[in-house]
Amino acid sequence: MTKHLLTSRRVLLFALATILFASSSALGAVTITVVDGGDAAGVGFKDNTPVSPVGGNNGTTLGQQRLNALQHAADIWGAILTSGPSITITATWPNDLPCTDTTAALASAGTTTLHGNFPNAIFPNTWYGAALANKLSGSDRNGGTAEIDAVFNLRIGTAGCLSSKPWYYGLDNNHGTGVDLVTVALHEFAHGLGFASFTNEETGAQPSNRPSVYDRFLRDNTTGKTWPEMTDAERVASAINFRNLAWIGAQVTASVPSVLTSGTDGSSHALMYTPNPVDPGSTVSHFDRGLSPNQLMEPNISSNLTHSVMAPQDLTFALLSDVGWVAGPPASPTPTPTPPANDNFVSAQVLTGCSGSVTGTNISATKESGEPNHLSSQPDNHGGTHSAWYQWQAPISESVIINTSGSNFDTVLGVYTGTQVNDLTVVAQNDDVDPGVVQSSTVTFNAVAGTIYKIAVDGYDSGDGGDTGAIQLNWGQQFCPGNVPGLAPQILLEESGPVADQAAIFESIFHVRDPFPLVNSGNLLLPVGDQNTRVVIFTLNLPESFESGLKVNLIDSSNKSFEITPIDVHQFTEFSFSQVTFRLPNGLSSGTCKVRVFSRSLVSNTATFRML
Repeated sequence: MTKHLLTSRRVLLFALATILFASSSALGAVTITVVDGGDAAGVGFKDNTPVSPVGGNNGTTLGQQRLNALQHAADIWGAILTSGPSITITATWPNDLPCTDTTAALASAGTTTLHGNFPNAIFPNTWYGAALANKLSGSDRNGGTAEIDAVFNLRIGTAGCLSSKPWYYGLDNNHGTGVDLVTVALHEFAHGLGFASFTNEETGAQPSNRPSVYDRFLRDNTTGKTWPEMTDAERVASAINFRNLAWIGAQVTASVPSVLTSGTDGSSHALMYTPNPVDPGSTVSHFDRGLSPNQLMEPNISSNLTHSVMAPQDLTFALLSDVGWVAGPPASPTPTPTPPANDNFVSAQVLTGCSGSVTGTNISATKESGEPNHLSSQPDNHGGTHSAWYQWQAPISESVIINTSGSNFDTVLGVYTGTQVNDLTVVAQNDDVDPGVVQSSTVTFNAVAGTIYKIAVDGYDSGDGGDTGAIQLNWGQQFCPGNVPGLAPQILLEESGPVADQAAIFESIFHVRDPFPLVNSGNLLLPVGDQNTRVVIFTLNLPESFESGLKVNLIDSSNKSFEITPIDVHQFTEFSFSQVTFRLPNGLSSGTCKVRVFSRSLVSNTATFRML
């Protein structure tokens, strides 16, 4: 996501570039290096036009002065930020950014990649820009890719493009009527460091339905909701709720009294930029223009800004502190957790029984050599590299559901047969229950009694190796006798039926035996408009406390399964059985049907009856 700074109208800009060469290094607590993003010869930093030193910038060419000014802004940030992995900023100077003699897009910048659910992330299931993710995790999560990408308008100060307001390349902020490049760069680099929402302010949509860490500190004062608590539609409304969206982070709120004289709500919360209509690329990701004194991170540049990003002059670093950056010596890092005991295939955690649930984690889990991609059979095959393994032996031949409902990250789920991690057969794989909406995973398949199934729970890989977090793994076969100690319910059978498992079953009104018609139009006692046959079966060993949750399962001759809530269930006090009355459902095929009853963990035997 890329943000920008303008003098009046703002346009969202995107830029992707390749690093050509490095410039000087920063001297602060974090090394931040500005590099050429790939401009042509004679353009941007490669412009060899001779110039005289200005305002402490001793570059002798126009290109060198541009680079020195941007590096100076990077050094200001580097001296403030807590030590961590180095940060690379690619910068280019295009000549096609929007520009007139009265208004212009000065620059734009933003993170190059998004990351979430990494070690030491402050919030789970939350997006962070590359630089902040690297700082919090203590590692370079985006490899050789630059962390921040920036573009600056080459035409500023030329005919037809703010011709009376040229770029000022000095380092002393003595810009006069010109546009101070160091100030603009400080603003843009702050966007790349984390002063930005990744939510689409026009649709309310968040990448993969996750908020950015920035979003977690946005509160709408009308609804009282933070942005992660809202629906997409509510975020759309909030983005244009003029001067009613506040920043509630503790660092900004504590700094407001010493910095601002106006631009806050009644609780010393700084207000965010929410014009109506939406200003794409600027809305929400800036402070409101009504803050006073003027602030660096308002959407328009002001001539009286300083090069300070900290209180009592400015709130920018206070906001970055809220999202995870900290001034001064770094806190002791949280030790990296050891891999879970079931990290490797051969150490899979054993699951037993027809149904159950276990908890665990894939934090610090690894991917073994030869291990399959756990979304290899899916169109979106971004299986991760942090798998935890389980194994389950099916007690009966029956459909089973396995899911990760209750896990706190975007899971992927793979089920296999086989004895070697590099030679497995896929049984089922899944990413999301509801793609992009419900990010737990679920698979359903027909399990074969005695077969050992290997189950891998991993995290969706959006480019950073895959999500990690707390796992909840659930499995269940619906009809499994003996789940609970004690006698299971028994459907009474005919003593002299046509087959051994013939149910003692009757039509409920005239007590006619099977076979039954699905619709009994001749029965005048049935309700008008619903003449499906009602039938009665009888069960032994059904505790009275289980009657309220009882269900009937029918499997017809076409192997279609129906789950039915009975019309009536009651015990005969003078007998040892219960009567269950239910309606035959539409779609039931003719032929032999199987019938079972179940309530919670109690499941009956299987009996049969016939349909006409």
